[in-house]
Amino acid sequence: AKHSAPITSAFSPSVADPQQRVSLLRSAWRLPVPVTSTPVFDPLGYYHYRWSVPGASTADADDVPAVAPEPTDQCGVMVHTDLDGTASFSWGYGPQGLKAQTAGECCEKCRQHHKCNTFSWCGQPLCFAPDIWNHSFGECWLKLSPDPTAPLVNMRGAYTAKYRKRHPTAPRRVEWTGGVLRWKNPVGNGTWSSRAGW
Repeated sequence: AKHSAPITSAFSPSVADPQQRVSLLRSAWRLPVPVTSTPVFDPLGYYHYRWSVPGASTADADDVPAVAPEPTDQCGVMVHTDLDGTASFSWGYGPQGLKAQTAGECCEKCRQHHKCNTFSWCGQPLCFAPDIWNHSFGECWLKLSPDPTAPLVNMRGAYTAKYRKRHPTAPRRVEWTGGVLRWKNPVGNGTWSSRAGW
């Protein structure tokens, strides 16, 4: 079922203060937690996915499972997911940027940083993001999330036609792999970041 969280107030022209808009977005975009076989949409209609158990498959090529991390996965890896943070400890872009050959290696680099609890890794030749950079394989971004059990989500699952109309160069699916660590309780779906509406 389509998530019906109210978001119009966050995008209202009357809400001019950027901090207030971010606060409204985060309160309105709290993601549903239960594992479900029903496709989930974000409030803007930009992304859709299934919050499913590892190994789940789908006959619909556009319905991309956003896999919940297993309790034994201390890297909290989630495919087709780009995570945000309130601080970034590495710049993954460019020749001098932090690189990793696998999501596990990026996780280990995050583990070695005493404050890092969230990471995003590019495992494709190119990974789309709605910015001016051409992100490429191996980029490893180390970040800080206020609550790793509810990470800040930039992009997840498959891009909808509405999103791809806004960003014509976007692929069908989010090409990033995200992960969280240093969590003691089960990791939920998280909270949409302000970047999710770019």
